[in-house]
Amino acid sequence: MAFNPPEPLDDVIRRRGSTRSFAPHAAVPADLLAGGLGWAAGPVPGDFTADGTTLLDHFLAVMAVEGLEPGVYRHTPGGPEEMRTVEVEELRGTLRHLCLDQELGGSGAVTAFHCCDLDGVTGTLGTRGYRAAQLEAGVVSGRLHLAAVALGWGATGLTFNDDEVSGFFETPRQPMLATAVGKPAYRSRPGGLPGRPVEMRRS
Repeated sequence: MAFNPPEPLDDVIRRRGSTRSFAPHAAVPADLLAGGLGWAAGPVPGDFTADGTTLLDHFLAVMAVEGLEPGVYRHTPGGPEEMRTVEVEELRGTLRHLCLDQELGGSGAVTAFHCCDLDGVTGTLGTRGYRAAQLEAGVVSGRLHLAAVALGWGATGLTFNDDEVSGFFETPRQPMLATAVGKPAYRSRPGGLPGRPVEMRRS
């Protein structure tokens, strides 16, 4: 899916940083999932997949996205596909637990889990398959992070309880990485250019 950030990529990269605190209940626009995640989840070039294919599926816990009910969704090329609705505060609590009791897991607008059929991948690629899936998940998470920042939001990567995540989304696929997206609760300073670093100051 086409995604056209409103500013040059170099500027987005300078502003990018892992969000450490989300403003609760701030809803992100649906375009961030339809366009930003659609772009992020595209195939990653490599010798571990056929052209135009990917090792991953993406499951979403939606807490505050305009036009979507809070609940569990699966990413598809046409946009998020609802799996079931969940009361938002229950969902936030569950997400915090799944993300090893990290507040960021449930305080943002949406948390995406990038998942893989590990048995199938390792059956085809051997032990290299796990590394390939992790690599692809890292690229997808990084793209989603850039898409969020380009549109004025924030994101961060998270760890999680693997088996509980698979159980929550009712899938045999295993999570490789999680990306939480939402509105930062603070304003960060852009980084500097090569040779001109930005001085960090305590708040």
